[in-house]
Amino acid sequence: MVKKKYNTNSLKKQKNRFRDTRKALGAFAGPSALQNGYTVYYRSAFDLVSDLIDAQRSDERKECVKKLCSYQLLIIDEFGMKKNAAFGCR
Repeated sequence: MVKKKYNTNSLKKQKNRFRDTRKALGAFAGPSALQNGYTVYYRSAFDLVSDLIDAQRSDERKECVKKLCSYQLLIIDEFGMKKNAAFGCR
């Protein structure tokens, strides 16, 4: 049995391949599900968290979560792509 050695460059390539596959899956899954009659909601993670924070502030969190749960496919994308100043998240 041959052990595969990984260096920094090969790990970066794997990470990029995974990210590209994940994006392609999200890009394919939404339209495909819509064509097959499913309800789909696409939102970036940053915007989804912002929506939930706003809903919490206006006492509408339960309604917001209920709306999100009403979709048959919820696509949450862009983890870590924006900065949330309120929490210092990336």
